[in-house]
Amino acid sequence: EFLDKELEDLFPPEESTNVRYVDKLIKVYLKDGRERWILVHVEVQGYRDPSFEERMFTYYYRIKDRYQHDITAWAIFTDRNKRYHPKEYKTSFLGTSLNYRFNTYKVINQQEEKLRKSDNPFAIIVLTVLLDIKKDKVKSDEMIDLKIDLVRNLLEKGFSKSKIRYLLNFLKYYVRLEKDEAEIFEQKLDKITGKSYPMGIEQFLLQRERMEGREEGI
Repeated sequence: EFLDKELEDLFPPEESTNVRYVDKLIKVYLKDGRERWILVHVEVQGYRDPSFEERMFTYYYRIKDRYQHDITAWAIFTDRNKRYHPKEYKTSFLGTSLNYRFNTYKVINQQEEKLRKSDNPFAIIVLTVLLDIKKDKVKSDEMIDLKIDLVRNLLEKGFSKSKIRYLLNFLKYYVRLEKDEAEIFEQKLDKITGKSYPMGIEQFLLQRERMEGREEGI
C-alpha cells in the first residue's frame, strides 16, 4: 500500500524548495499471515548531496514518530560517482551520540551480466540506468545498438505484455536519444516487436513534456 499522501503530510512542500517526486513510503504486509506490518521507505538519489544522510534520518524519525512501527529504509543511487556512497548518519555532542544506518543500492556498481540473467523486472530498470550512465562514453550508433540489445533481453524474459510495455517506455524515455537517432531506434524496435507492444502511455508522456516545456518557457 503506497502512502504517498502520508509522506507528503510528513514533509510539506513549504519546508523545502526540492520537490521530491521519487520518494516512496510503502506499507508491506508479511507473507506469514501475521498482522504485524513494516514500513519500507525508498529514496532514489541521482546526485551528490552533502545533507543526504541527515535527510534520511529525518525521514526515519518522523515516520517512526507518526506510525510507531518498524521501518526499513533503502537509498538507491543512480549517479555516476562510484566514490559517492553514503550509508549512515552520525552525530555526537557532549556524551550523546547517534548512528543511523540504512540500506543502499548503488546502480553503477552492479554487475551487468548478473542483471541480464535475472528474471526480476527490476533488473531491466537497473540495466536501463546503467545504459544511461554509459551514454556520454559511447558513440550514438553504439548507444542505439545497446538499447536494442536491452530490448531483446527484455523480450526473452517472458513477462506479461503490459509489463513489457511499461519497461519499454521506461527504456525509451529514460535513455534519451537525439531525434534522428530516436527514429532509427524506433525502426529497429518495430522490426523486433512487430509493433505488438504499443506504447500505451507515449502520448501522455509527450503531452506532459510539451506542457512542462511551455511552463518553463513562460
